[in-house]
Amino acid sequence: MCIRDSNSPTRRGRPTVWTLWGQPQAINTGDAMFALAHLALGRLADRGVAPATVVRALRRFDETCVALTCGQYTDMSFETRAEVAVDEYVAMITGKTAVLVALAAELGALVAGADEGRVAHFANFGLKLGLAFQAQDDLLGIWGDEQLIGKSVSTDITTRKKTLPVLYALARSAPLRDLYAGTDADAAFVGRVVPLLEASGARDYTAERAAYYTNEALSSLALAQPQGAAAAALLQLTDMLLRRDY
Repeated sequence: MCIRDSNSPTRRGRPTVWTLWGQPQAINTGDAMFALAHLALGRLADRGVAPATVVRALRRFDETCVALTCGQYTDMSFETRAEVAVDEYVAMITGKTAVLVALAAELGALVAGADEGRVAHFANFGLKLGLAFQAQDDLLGIWGDEQLIGKSVSTDITTRKKTLPVLYALARSAPLRDLYAGTDADAAFVGRVVPLLEASGARDYTAERAAYYTNEALSSLALAQPQGAAAAALLQLTDMLLRRDY
């Protein structure tokens, strides 16, 4: 899920729904998917999950949806703000991206009957993994391979998206701030911005943040003590998300 790129014509190398059938049908499809998710949780009772657990799962699902919309609101508000701090950005992606991954890990543990401590560790694993994913996504949005990620790597720059490397560099580079204060955002603009980002250390900083959040996720996963094939799958997922190039 990446609402930030809702105006993009492609995602993961495929046409987005709104480009194929228009924005009204894209919104309608999203509403249907939201309802289907609720129905899926409701069917947990048919599979022997305790009614109290089903109710708690539905509540956590709705609480997370509210957090997601708040995060998306903050993201959109950033578009009209001249200055955004890195800490504000981290708070935004926590609400817009990380809480969704956290919920997925939390619900799995909850439905499986894990105790409260392990449920909390699984949730924190997902939260930190979501932050690592977003940091890596921001990195790929500027320095990724277009053929692999399925979209233009210049989009985040030409649209002046306030991503982690950009915000980090803007706080440290007066020439970059001057560029972003201008009006032109073409290929020449991108060619001038990227070297300034790298000179500020933004690329290394973002990679370090992704690694930090991944290590935090792994620490929480160890505390959660997953067993057998599930543990191997979660470790493989974490490694794949950090090392991915698309």
